[in-house]
Order: sequence, then structure tokens, then C-alpha cells
Amino acid sequence: MYAYLHSVTQGDLPLVSLLTFLHYLSFKFIQLGASAAELLSITLPSAHSNFLVPIISHPLSYAVFYINLCLTLTGTIYLISFYRHTVRVVFNSNLPPLFTDSSFSSFYSYFLLTRPISIIFRFLTYNLRVKPDLLIIGEVRCGTTSMSQHVTMLPGCMKPFCPWKHPELDGKETFYFSGHYATTSPKYYRMCFPLKLTRFFHAKILGRPFFTFDGCAQYLTSPATPVLMADVFRGEEPPVVISMVRDPVEQAVSWWKYERAAMGWGRSMGLTSRNVKLRTKEYWSKTIGEALRFSNSPLTEATYVAAEGTVKRMDKGKLDAFRLPDWAITWPNGQLTGIGRNGMFSRNVGRWEETFGRIFGGTTKPMGG
Repeated sequence: MYAYLHSVTQGDLPLVSLLTFLHYLSFKFIQLGASAAELLSITLPSAHSNFLVPIISHPLSYAVFYINLCLTLTGTIYLISFYRHTVRVVFNSNLPPLFTDSSFSSFYSYFLLTRPISIIFRFLTYNLRVKPDLLIIGEVRCGTTSMSQHVTMLPGCMKPFCPWKHPELDGKETFYFSGHYATTSPKYYRMCFPLKLTRFFHAKILGRPFFTFDGCAQYLTSPATPVLMADVFRGEEPPVVISMVRDPVEQAVSWWKYERAAMGWGRSMGLTSRNVKLRTKEYWSKTIGEALRFSNSPLTEATYVAAEGTVKRMDKGKLDAFRLPDWAITWPNGQLTGIGRNGMFSRNVGRWEETFGRIFGGTTKPMGG
């Protein structure tokens, strides 16, 4: 029971929905009490009439109820959109048929583990937020989680926002340029970080250090992210960028196991139908050898080149409204294409250094590793 109650409090929509429902019940109880009193021709106790009724019947109470109701409805609508998008491009699955056990179980898992209301609020207040001072861009399975944990223990560190309330991801990865949100526009990237007011309060009022970071490990291999990230800081001092590496063979094996486990997680939620329209049949490799051959295939190479070229050809105005095409999320042709590409450390780091050097000129320094 404790584990269940703990899980219910993970996302923000369950809490707001529960408050709305309890508020609604309080109205009904008052109405039923008043109706029963009128029917029996009795007078309600003074404690009830002078305390509960005035509070619950107060106009402010109704205002709070309707605000919660609006938040619940708006959050649910966005959650449906987020669910439909990420099931297809993150879990690489087809949407389960409506009104089936799979659709109910998968959507309920999203209901518990995501933060749709927070996402909406952050998009609405993106312009009031700071940009990250530090980027830990990967590589996946190379210690980025441990590094992020060390960073969060430094004085003044403020964690980034993650749409998933997952112990391994929360407070570390934004997944913004990995395509988990409805947009990958550099304009809205700061929605994942604290308010400028928070920085002002810490730095000016409390006199304490303040910085924030993004530890999304998929950014290093991503062919589109360097250009998008550089555009976030165009005309400003770029952030500190850290890349972490590991023996390529060990890294590939670890990523294979991790992705297989992620697929199992999706199946446990009821996402069992593969999205073969988005991912080719070759994507669903049964062995790490097959995954390696697919990662190094001409088709995958062409999609990586196309994804990088797509953002390089865009000017500033078009990038503000840019959204990665579905085939490029989270990496071109899907996560398993990283099996043979994550270990190309020199090539991946070089892409970031070339992009930052071209956009920021002599202000950049070689990335730490």
C-alpha cells in the first residue's frame, strides 16, 4: 500500500485531480447535509453551519475548485498529446487500440509518471527562466548519471526539469533536444530550468552561489543538437560543456542491455506493438551484432547526415519554430542506432567543437572529457 501511495504522488496530475475530486465531494456533502436537514425539518449543529458551510460555500472556495478543474482538464489534454507523441517516437511503439487493457495500463503509467501541468506552466513562463551554465552531453552509459549526482552536491546547484518522474532521470536530463516535447525549438529550451527570480533571490538576497545544468546523455551522439544548442546561446557566452567517454566495446554492450531493458519497460506498460512504419524492420535487432550492422548501415548514415543538414540549413527565424521530424527522434532511426555510433567519440566531440567554434568564434575552449 505504501508503494502504491508513493507512486501516485510522482506526477503532478494525480495530485491536482485528487484535490479537485475531494473539493467536489465537499460540495456534495454540504448539499446533502442541507437537503437532509430540510427534509427532516431539523437545524444543523452550529459547528457545521458556522464553520464548514461558510468555508466550503465561500466564493473563493468555488474559485479554487474551478481553477483545479481547469488545471486537471488542461493537464489531461496535454498528457494525451504527450502520450501519443512519445509512445510512437520514444518507445517506438504503435498506440494501443482504444478501450483495451493495453491502452488503459499504458496511459495510467503515464498518468503516474509524467508532469503535464508543470510542462504547460514552464512553456508559458519560458521567457522568465535562466539558461543552463553547464552541459553534460554524454556519452550514454559513460557515467553521466554519477557525474550529475556529483554536480548536484556542489553549492548553489539547481536541478533541471525532467518530464519523467523516474529515479534515474529526474533532476538530471531534460530530454528537450531529444524530442520528448512537442517542439525542439531553441527558443523554448529554457523552460526546463529555474526562474530568473530564483537566481536573483539566491544571488542577491541570500548571497549564495547559483548555477544550473542539463545532463542529457543523448546529446553527444545527436547530429542535430550541437546546432540547436549553440543557437540557444547565440550572442552570449556559451556554457561549460563536459563529455564523458568509456571503452567503446563496454559502452556498446551496456547501451544494448539498457535499451533492451527500456523496451521491456514499454512492454510492461502495455506497449507491445512495434512501430514498423517509423522504424524499419532492421531496427528490431535480436542480437547486438545485428544492431551494430544496422547502426553502421548506409541507411542509418544517410539519416544522420540528413538530420544534421536539416538544422544547418536553417536560419535563426526558422529555428525558433523548429521541431525534429519523427524519424530523427531521439536519434535518427531510433535509439539502437547508437550501438555503433556512441563510441565514435572523436567524431561526436568534433561535431560539437566545430559547431561551437563556428558560431562562437574564439570564445570556445576544447570540451572536457
